[in-house]
Amino acid sequence: MDIKDLVEIGYTKKPHGLKGEIKIQVKDKYLEDFLRSNCVFLDLNGSIIPHFIVDIRNTKHILAQFEDVDSIGEAEKIAGKKILLRSKDLIPEEEKILELDVLEFAFTEGFMVQDVNLGDLGKILSVEEFPQQEMAFVDYKGKEILIPMIDAFIIEIDKKGNRILVELPEGLV
Repeated sequence: MDIKDLVEIGYTKKPHGLKGEIKIQVKDKYLEDFLRSNCVFLDLNGSIIPHFIVDIRNTKHILAQFEDVDSIGEAEKIAGKKILLRSKDLIPEEEKILELDVLEFAFTEGFMVQDVNLGDLGKILSVEEFPQQEMAFVDYKGKEILIPMIDAFIIEIDKKGNRILVELPEGLV
């Protein structure tokens, strides 16, 4: 299987309980794809291995049970691994029925942030919701900084060039 035919949709977290269940973190836009799948691929140290889903539960976290993973020891072996789906198995956007509260700026993940005064700051690692506004987590010189995603700071969003031009107040970075 060619890695370029796969899309990273999330990752496994830590085991839950003693029977092999594992916590799952899935990107919002791929949640329905994951819930409808019966097989995902895990990146186990560079080897892409299919894992068949036996059961999915949604408690406070998404919990998955995979075939042949029936103990805490087996679950620990797959903890912290990328979850991948074949791009051909993704549900077309127009066919999705799950309504999600998608963040307004979620699409900017991976975009380069450029400040009018400071130049390139770094790529957006993720966008998360905070009580007052959405915040972009940006890799700035090896450190993670938070940038409020508010109209007052955003000058331009270039979707084709995957860039956001901002003018941040002095001292924010």
